[in-house]
Amino acid sequence: MSDCRMLEWLSSNTENFRLWHNAHRESAISVERYLLHREHIHEPIAFIDAHMRLIAVQSNSLWEMSIRHLDGSQSHIGAPTFELCLKAARELLLPAFPDTVAA
Repeated sequence: MSDCRMLEWLSSNTENFRLWHNAHRESAISVERYLLHREHIHEPIAFIDAHMRLIAVQSNSLWEMSIRHLDGSQSHIGAPTFELCLKAARELLLPAFPDTVAA
């Protein structure tokens, strides 16, 4: 699924979604501290795997997508780059929708 198609899928299958780049800089803290804060407030950011989380921490770069689903639940997905954030959204969200066909 192309990046554009993933964004279109999110528009059609979620209540809303937001995308941030380096939101941790608003508080002048590191990615690592920001991720710990998000866990503390019970809004953890999911990564494809521990390696992607480590890359985000080491590079001090975080793309974050927050999604409110149609049922009111929320997901928070992160990655060190925009492309990897969209890839993570595909991998973490599309399996929950078995009728979705990825091209």
